[in-house]
Amino acid sequence: MTNRKKTSNDHVPDPVRKVHEANNAAMKIAGGMSVNEAANTVGYVSSSQFNREFKRMYGKPPRQWSNDRTVATEAVAALGSHPT
Repeated sequence: MTNRKKTSNDHVPDPVRKVHEANNAAMKIAGGMSVNEAANTVGYVSSSQFNREFKRMYGKPPRQWSNDRTVATEAVAALGSHPT
């Protein structure tokens, strides 16, 4: 099994797609979804790969990010104000 993220045509996704998927996962986590479920929902096969990429984008591992309700609330509010 590979640690790469699964995609419909099995290529490494571009940076814009990664940002969009991380934002979707962050909103799901902030809404109460488990980290593993959010990672699977946006298409990650490996939760450790998701954790690494999430930490690169948000500066914290997803569980730590979700436990910090102030950060999570501000991030979701900021994501909601930007068109996708």
